[in-house]
Amino acid sequence: MKLTPLVAFFLVAPFPGVAHGADARELAQRVAQSWKKSAKEVRQLPARFFVGEETQSVTLPPPGEAKCAHLAIVGPRSASFYVGELGLSSELRTASVGGVVTFTRCRDRGIPLRVLVASTAGRGAYDFVWAASDDPLESINSLLPERVATIAFLPQDPGAGPPTALRPVRVEAARRRVTGAGKVDVTDHNVESDGSFVVPFRLDAGCHRIDVIADPPDVQLFPKLSTFDVDAELREEPDGRIVARDRTDAGDARLEFCLGENAAYSVSASGAHGAVYASVVHFSWPLPPGVPTFWGPDTVGKLAYTAHVRNFRFASNHPVLVFQGAGGTTRLPIQLEPLGCYAVLVATRSEAGRGLSLRVMHGPHDYVDERGVRDHSAAVAFCVRPHEPVMVEIDARGSGVSWGLVVLRTARPR
Repeated sequence: MKLTPLVAFFLVAPFPGVAHGADARELAQRVAQSWKKSAKEVRQLPARFFVGEETQSVTLPPPGEAKCAHLAIVGPRSASFYVGELGLSSELRTASVGGVVTFTRCRDRGIPLRVLVASTAGRGAYDFVWAASDDPLESINSLLPERVATIAFLPQDPGAGPPTALRPVRVEAARRRVTGAGKVDVTDHNVESDGSFVVPFRLDAGCHRIDVIADPPDVQLFPKLSTFDVDAELREEPDGRIVARDRTDAGDARLEFCLGENAAYSVSASGAHGAVYASVVHFSWPLPPGVPTFWGPDTVGKLAYTAHVRNFRFASNHPVLVFQGAGGTTRLPIQLEPLGCYAVLVATRSEAGRGLSLRVMHGPHDYVDERGVRDHSAAVAFCVRPHEPVMVEIDARGSGVSWGLVVLRTARPR
């Protein structure tokens, strides 16, 4: 007997989304009341229910002696649909906006007695208001502004930005911001009259950061220019492959990357104003210990960069576990020493990848890196609790993609 009220509730309660929405009905009544003021005849036609992608035929009353016939359709706000004459050709159909639409035909184009309504997204009840008139009726834009009106926000002028500090001051500030670099080099270069210059580099295997800092625009030559944007890119020589690029809107450009081998490169920059001077500040770090090298220099650079940007510190020069695999979703059950802390790094071994994500499931906990680093690598760090299994999941997207994964024990924070 205790189940009887619960069963009765399910018998009378409507399913979500099936009930006729009060919002649509009230809006349709508002349209009908307004149109009655100037139309010869106004009718509210029976409501229709649409589920997903569905097309229904709606029969319309004859307009009599009126010159034009109008049909307003009010559906759920999230619905997307269009209405048109038979055939639904693109030139004869009208698309909804905010779940509402008005369809008007006059005698000069022929007044149809039947239209097709095609739903492309959403589900719910649609209300129909039909009217016949000689004169234009009030538009649905003014009748239902909460559905179709948009608010235009005019951009505000932020005014002039703060003055750009002189180049030596910005160089010194960059040196102070970066700590822990094994080596720092600063070189000055002449900028061409078009604001560009190229600097050749011989870079060693390791992690690098290169800041390009140019003189600010001369106020005498550019009195109205308060800001400027310098862009830079690093290319491998001689094939010209782009290794790193900065296209942000900033006066100083920054390139961060890791390399798996010694090679020749060039830094090209543009965006400075006039034949000024520019400083190139080069910070370098050795490769993180424990990153395997047998996958080739490209994969080494990706794994190293993933560890470098997260400031991982490893307790050993040797990896705990190493795996490799192909595209798709791969799950790896692994065993690690309890109470130890580890980092899992994964990187693509080819340029075919279109995205890489990493997930570590440890007991009731999930450690996830869904965005990865530049779509080619990902990493998570965690500590192992006793008697709880560890499962690693790699999701590599792309045709012909392969990956390499390494597990390293992390050092205790200093």
